[in-house]
Amino acid sequence: MLDFAFRYGGFYEGSLRQFEPAFTLKPTVHLAFVFQMERDEASLPQGSFVTQLFSAHLSYNFSPNVTWSNLVQYDSDSRLLGFQSRFRWIVKPGRDLFVVAGRGWFRRFDGDYVPAFDKASAKVQYTLRL
Repeated sequence: MLDFAFRYGGFYEGSLRQFEPAFTLKPTVHLAFVFQMERDEASLPQGSFVTQLFSAHLSYNFSPNVTWSNLVQYDSDSRLLGFQSRFRWIVKPGRDLFVVAGRGWFRRFDGDYVPAFDKASAKVQYTLRL
């Protein structure tokens, strides 16, 4: 599936044009790929700037209760390349387990990437219904 959004309007004391093309591919009921880009072109009295955000999502649903989602994203303004992987298990409705890991790299002006961050977390969610 192809999707495209375009927005134009006021932005502080200037204007903003935003382009968002996306491509979704679902080869099976379990697997989904999404490729997106967002381009923002701003014009302000102080000057103009352009930012771009590129992302790719990969999701795999083992079952309705077990999913694994991955995201790779690059932001041209901050020059950060990031990766996040999330596992979710719905043990019972209202009882969930999440495990998330992420890594990021900063792109230097010479084009090399250097590690910027490493993160990991786990969350257990328990809903008590009375």
